[in-house]
Amino acid sequence: FASMRCALHSSCTAALAPQVPKAHVHVHLQDNACFSFGGDLDTPAAYVTVKSSALQILPEARKELVVDLCPALSEAFPGLSEHRVTTFFEVNR
Repeated sequence: FASMRCALHSSCTAALAPQVPKAHVHVHLQDNACFSFGGDLDTPAAYVTVKSSALQILPEARKELVVDLCPALSEAFPGLSEHRVTTFFEVNR
C-alpha cells in the first residue's frame, strides 16, 4: 500500500509539473473517505482539488491535466472509472 501511495504521488507530481514548477507541486492524498458520487457510495470515486495562482494553470490546460491525472488515479485505485473523478480548480488571484 505504501508503494502505491508513493507511485501515485509521483504520477500526480509528473502530471502537474509541465504546468507548475515541480518545487511548487504539493500532493495530499486522503483515502478511505466517505464520498458519494451520484448517490453511489459503493463504487470508487475521487475528488481532486488543484490549487494554483491565477496564471499558473491556464483554463485551456486544465482539461489536459485532468486527462493526465485519471490514469494514475485508476492505477492506484482499482475499479475507479475516469467518469467518477471530479476535479475542482481553485484559482487564487
